[in-house]
Amino acid sequence: MTARYRAPTGDGSLLAAPPLAHIGTQLDANADRLAKANVHIAGASLGEFRQRARAEAIEAACRYLAENGEHALHKSDRLIVAGHQPEFFHPGVWVKNFVLAGQAQRHGRAALNLVVDNDVVKSPALQVPVVADDPNAVDVEAIPFDKMVSDSPYEERRVADRRLLDSFPDRLREKTQAWGYEPVTQSTWPLLRKELDGGANLGEAISRVRRHWERQWGVHNLELPVSRLAETEAFRGFVHELLTNLPRFVDCYNAALDAYRAANHLRSHHHPAPDLERKGDWIEAPFWVWRADAPRRVKLFARPAGALLELQAGERSLGTIPSDPAGFMNTWLSLTERGWKVRPRALTLTLFSRLGFADTFIHGIGGGKYDEVTDDIIRRFFGIEAPGYSVVSATIRLPIRRFPGTSLDLHRAERAVRDLDWNPQIYPEPKCAVPELVFEKTRLIEDEPADKIDRRGWFRQLQRVTRDMRPVVENEHKAMQRNVGRLRAELAANEILGSREFSWLLFPEGHLRDAFVAQV
Repeated sequence: MTARYRAPTGDGSLLAAPPLAHIGTQLDANADRLAKANVHIAGASLGEFRQRARAEAIEAACRYLAENGEHALHKSDRLIVAGHQPEFFHPGVWVKNFVLAGQAQRHGRAALNLVVDNDVVKSPALQVPVVADDPNAVDVEAIPFDKMVSDSPYEERRVADRRLLDSFPDRLREKTQAWGYEPVTQSTWPLLRKELDGGANLGEAISRVRRHWERQWGVHNLELPVSRLAETEAFRGFVHELLTNLPRFVDCYNAALDAYRAANHLRSHHHPAPDLERKGDWIEAPFWVWRADAPRRVKLFARPAGALLELQAGERSLGTIPSDPAGFMNTWLSLTERGWKVRPRALTLTLFSRLGFADTFIHGIGGGKYDEVTDDIIRRFFGIEAPGYSVVSATIRLPIRRFPGTSLDLHRAERAVRDLDWNPQIYPEPKCAVPELVFEKTRLIEDEPADKIDRRGWFRQLQRVTRDMRPVVENEHKAMQRNVGRLRAELAANEILGSREFSWLLFPEGHLRDAFVAQV
């Protein structure tokens, strides 16, 4: 069994593995491990490759932020990196950006957040708790801010129904007006509309309004969409390394997945990621490919053709590309000029980030689990131990009212129902109404026989006496059963209301600010 990361249970508590106080030790160990690695990528030593990749990532991030009128702050050419899809995620995900900023400042690094805009939009809706006086009426409702369209990646996704998006704050207000505070949605949505009006796509607009709040709260991380990272020369060199060694890489990749599944007793061959396929002499590469005029991600396949590599997007030919480094790098640009976009998959992205330019990578819980596979791929393919990474998450719950019932209350109520069923003699009513039965049961309990045959008759007498007393406590029994039902409903409702998965848009600004700034 591999490492298990569990979300913290306490409201406002943080998961950090290793503890944040140990990040400096991890940085030193990673630097030592990478400095000693006898690895070459695209004809360059790992040290040379990392130096170029870092410089390009920082330059691309600064240029990207400047294009958006944002000032980029960085006092180092060394990077601590994190990343996530451009979603309205829950605060436990967002906390990574603030830990990233704090750790980078503490250890003399620059903080870089990758916007994973090559992933598809999962759902253009927010899950919103339905708060009610009756616990049985508490539920979760999906409130859409756009209509669902084909599964295009974020970097291509435009708003499909602007009226639905514009009306979202009003529709949300109907659900939250009794919460006792105004969610940050109401002050965020005008900013989002402004970004969309300026031409931003959905993922870009979401990222910009998130950064607005980060800047308001004193965090100025570098930021770079994966779509921009994929345009760097270092990324092209990384693609070349994998494609020219694809048969061996696929063997290592699939073997690492198999080992992870075996260690974690997983039967699904799609978890944590599908194997890379072989179709005759075509081999699947760990990249997505599409065109802006057909923005549906398809698999990239390659096969050797002498001194060339033949490429295929799904079933569509991309032509050939030289396998030598210089020819590959030059010809690869022609693919992008023809409108083709090649993007890394999840494991490939963190593989490139951790080996290419990060001194350490800060994952959430999900990323921390699947990147154990990346560790194994690095070990098998590059022949070195992978640099360590960190896992950070938090539990931050909505400050909305919950029901008073607790699990201890339920335990006591269920115990009372059992006692009313099987030990009614301990309650006052039978002692007053049927004292002779109470006396008889007390005597039977005291005179429990040891012989098996005698115990059968004794047990039948005990059952009869208990059954005869039950009508006396019937009303109390029904009332206690109702209490058990109420408590179960309250606990189920509190499970919904206390979920850590609700979007940051549903929180009051001050609640988020106080939780996050403490991590910087």
